[in-house]
Amino acid sequence: MKRLSGKTAFKVMTAAAALGLVGSLLSGCGSAAKTGGNQGRNQAQRTMPVVTETVKMADVGGSQIFMGSVAPEYTTNVSSKVTGRVTDLLVKVGDKVTEGQALAKIDTSTLEQQIATSYNSLTISQAQYQKALTDQANSLSSAENALAMQKLQYAKSQNDQQNAIASAKMSVELSKTALEKAKRDQQNSVNSARQSLASAQAQLAKAINDANNSVANAQNSLNTAQDSLNSTQTSVDNSSQSLQQIYDQAKQAYSDAADVNTVNPTAANKKAMDDAFSKFKAAELTLNQSLQGTDPKVVSAQNAVNKAQADLTSALNSQTVQIQQEALNKSLQDLANAQAASTDTQELQLNQSQMSLSNTIATQEINANTSKQQLTQAEQALKNAQNSESLKISEAQLKQAETNYNNLLQQLQDATVVSPVEGVVTALGTPIGQNATGQSVIATIAAIDPLVVSVGVSESKINQFTVGMAMVVHIPTLDKTFDGTVKQVRPTLDATTKSYGVDITISDPKHQVLPGMFAETSLKSEGRKAIMVPADAVLNQPSGNASFVVVDGKAKKVSVTIGAVSSTTFEITKGLKEGDKLVVQGQELLSNNVAVEEVDPNAPPSQGQGGQRQQGQGQQGQQGQANQGQQNRPAANGANGAGGAGAAGNNTQGAAPRAGAGQ
Repeated sequence: MKRLSGKTAFKVMTAAAALGLVGSLLSGCGSAAKTGGNQGRNQAQRTMPVVTETVKMADVGGSQIFMGSVAPEYTTNVSSKVTGRVTDLLVKVGDKVTEGQALAKIDTSTLEQQIATSYNSLTISQAQYQKALTDQANSLSSAENALAMQKLQYAKSQNDQQNAIASAKMSVELSKTALEKAKRDQQNSVNSARQSLASAQAQLAKAINDANNSVANAQNSLNTAQDSLNSTQTSVDNSSQSLQQIYDQAKQAYSDAADVNTVNPTAANKKAMDDAFSKFKAAELTLNQSLQGTDPKVVSAQNAVNKAQADLTSALNSQTVQIQQEALNKSLQDLANAQAASTDTQELQLNQSQMSLSNTIATQEINANTSKQQLTQAEQALKNAQNSESLKISEAQLKQAETNYNNLLQQLQDATVVSPVEGVVTALGTPIGQNATGQSVIATIAAIDPLVVSVGVSESKINQFTVGMAMVVHIPTLDKTFDGTVKQVRPTLDATTKSYGVDITISDPKHQVLPGMFAETSLKSEGRKAIMVPADAVLNQPSGNASFVVVDGKAKKVSVTIGAVSSTTFEITKGLKEGDKLVVQGQELLSNNVAVEEVDPNAPPSQGQGGQRQQGQGQQGQQGQANQGQQNRPAANGANGAGGAGAAGNNTQGAAPRAGAGQ
């Protein structure tokens, strides 16, 4: 059994529910006495099947619809490249063809006779060309043998010349090597002597500097030690004065404490007097020790001064500078001896070798020029043998014959007319039996991938369109919507329709859309997001536009305000929020607070579905049914304005809210 589609299945479920509702109403008329007692129970049992979707934010589509028609992107007229009678048509109008597919065949009987004649001419030309090749080959063989012999003689002359020159160059190089070695030996001796001189000078300068540094350091050490001695002596003197002051203060403190105790002899004053006496004796002992002995710091500073004086005397008596001066004098003598050496003998040998090389080169150049002239003469003789006029004529005749033959073969292949593009056959222009020429149209092919929708846009709206803009294309015939893209915006105003042309390509991989179909287009997005709902989910009721949402298993009617509209969707500016469960199918039979059951529209209907759920519908259901379909769908409201079939734009406003059932 064939399975119903989701939308059809839901319609069956809704129809069953409606029949159950009518049956309940009829039975209610005959049993009014029982209605009051069973009303509460029937109301609890009543459920309506509905399809819901979650309300969410989405791109706001264009609120205007632009009418147009579908056309192929381009149409190609296919003609025959050869003239002849059409013998067969391999396609018919409406067939889809691919690039390279055969469309028709042309009679080739006359062409085949021409090919046979051309093939005979080609065979004769090939034989004549082969004979010319053989004659030239004999002449070339003789000239090539003579040239090969002359090349051997020339190569031998070149080899002899290279050997003689190489030998002379070797002598020059040996002489250069000997001279360079003598110069290097002399230079090495000079460099070594200079290095020794520089080292001796550096050592002398270092010895002088070291001696000066030693004397300076010793003098600095002596000065430092003397300063330390003076500082230490000063510190000792200051310490003696400080001890004397401490002694005098302790003595005075003791005298004051004794006077206080004499005047007022108490235990506290007695203890203060004893403490002062102890400090006085300690200060007296420390002062006597300082005056009786020599301070250790002074002794140590005096020893440092004595050592610094001894170091200064040793630095002044150093003999290092005299030793380094004698080493410098010896290095100067070694440098003078190295600079006096001579390389005259090696330079004379080099001059003799260079003269011998020049003589050898001059002699060998004369011999090489003679051999080269003989080789050039042999090469010219070979070129003369190669440039045979008879061979060129035969080759040209052969190429002409091959060209004629290949052209006829190509014409034979062109006798089968093929499609240059992929598309649909829209017309056949030359029937079987009629002669086809280069101007005759065999078939017309319309490219259907992609297809183009051409619409007219008014002057006030044309600035909204740019190339590459996303569009929505609805084909009413197929009841399907496709994605589209603006391909071009024509910049000139049509004098008849007073509109600008806009071409929109549509994506149709299944090739469901055909040229000539009517199309409705709108902008895919206005560049903002809002709550967008299906147009069928909005009901037009006397109290205004409304929708149903599901809350806790019951239908709740909410008033809504409509913003931008398109052919399939409405923008809701007030009344719904994200996350609401919006009833999108089954809302026509709903009333406020009616229990509902959310169903899958794609599931097949079960037997008896709907009828059982509708038993016992009470007065509330009757009221809802009574109001069903009383209102027509109004035109679009508000800020977007009503759309008309304008002469310039061919645009219209989208669908209006549907009429509602329940109040």
